[in-house]
Amino acid sequence: TVPGAANPLVLVHTPADAGATSARKGDRLVAIEDQGATYRVAWSVKVDAPIGVAPLIDAVRQRIYFAVHGDSALHALDFTGREVGSPVDGKPYDLRALLTARGVPNVNDATLNGHIVGTFTATHQTVFLSMSGAAGQLVMGLDPAAGTLDWVTPMAAQDGYTAAWTIAIRSSGGNCPVFVGSQSGINVLCPP
Repeated sequence: TVPGAANPLVLVHTPADAGATSARKGDRLVAIEDQGATYRVAWSVKVDAPIGVAPLIDAVRQRIYFAVHGDSALHALDFTGREVGSPVDGKPYDLRALLTARGVPNVNDATLNGHIVGTFTATHQTVFLSMSGAAGQLVMGLDPAAGTLDWVTPMAAQDGYTAAWTIAIRSSGGNCPVFVGSQSGINVLCPP
């Protein structure tokens, strides 16, 4: 459900028909609007591949973030289903390019591969993501308003994806991302 929309929206991934070719995959992200007594399709967006994990909702900036299976880009839609993308170029966030800009080597084959979560306030937003490839398994924090990565951290070598994320509030103030690695278990990304 999308909080902050004029009427409640429910996001649904509709998979391609069985036997669809790669040229006409047919996967879609659909928003169904609850109008009280009735429902209607508010919008429908074609996606290039199946969506592997639930989209992330940013009610503060009214954005929906999602990734498709086997891709390295993070897509951003507004609540009307219009692709808004990165503030840098209006396209999906190119995470390989952002990792390269931070000096992370060997990311040409890196793809998104875990759950996507975020923290959003009026003054700061962070989207938490994970990718893997020749560079290994990485977790990172994206500032979607600036279109930059705030931080990047390698995960344990045996982890193949992030199984879950949560946020721990520090007693000294601020938030600490906590992720569950597929093999390493619970990892807290906070200095003591």
